[in-house]
Amino acid sequence: MLRKRDDTRAQLDEGKDHSVVKKLRIEANLEASRNTFERVAREWHEKVKGQWAAIHSNDVLRNLERDVFPIIGELLHGWPQPLNLIIHSLDDVNYQLRRGRYFWVDIVKEGIALFEEPGFPFEKPGELTEEEAHEEAQRYYDSEFSGVERFLRTAELQHVEVRRSNDPKEQAKWRNQAAFNLHQAMERAYYCIMLALLLYQPKSHDLNFLSKRAEHLDERLIDIWKTDTKFGKCCYELLRAAYVKARYSPHCKIGDVELDWLTERIAELQAVTKTVCEERLAR
Repeated sequence: MLRKRDDTRAQLDEGKDHSVVKKLRIEANLEASRNTFERVAREWHEKVKGQWAAIHSNDVLRNLERDVFPIIGELLHGWPQPLNLIIHSLDDVNYQLRRGRYFWVDIVKEGIALFEEPGFPFEKPGELTEEEAHEEAQRYYDSEFSGVERFLRTAELQHVEVRRSNDPKEQAKWRNQAAFNLHQAMERAYYCIMLALLLYQPKSHDLNFLSKRAEHLDERLIDIWKTDTKFGKCCYELLRAAYVKARYSPHCKIGDVELDWLTERIAELQAVTKTVCEERLAR
């Protein structure tokens, strides 16, 4: 299965027809999801089985192998991105349930519990009216979307400073600061989408994680980064690493061409974010 996924990714790097690229990307991500889910589930079982009686441990693993692993591909059919884990404390989950946040209510209502510790139940979900949900989503959008513009504008101003300076060391610092703020603009855009659509924001600065979750909500976000090209993939990886490296690594380097390309991509992400969120809020 790993060889199949690698072959698919290699085809993506060659740059195919748009529809073919999208189909191959979905197939690769489905394969990655199957592998990731089963691996994580088996690692989880191996970690916790010592807390159970042997017969119960064997039953749990047998149920996974019989009822879950064989149909994971069917459940993921058409899913455009690999699955990722989100981790929250029970106190946090119950707090969100009491507030009636439908992201959490749907998980508890429709999800399958693989393990439940006696004495630590989920609380009964509270009621959240459509009007309350809309008002909260609007507040999130008003707050978060303006942040995208601030970070993007700051990055553009910092890039201007590169051209004003004659000192190569100062130029590199300005470029790195611009890259960091582009990272923040991208992060804020994905936060905005998830908060407006789900009233939920994952606690992460990982752009891979954030982009995958947002792209599942609206397919118009999938092709923004052009990672099916070598240049697009290179620029995206520079941006993804900028959260840490642009601030702390003396070896971090990014060029003007890459910054110009990333700025254009962030501006497109900003426009798509506005469309996605305002369409939802207009319902």
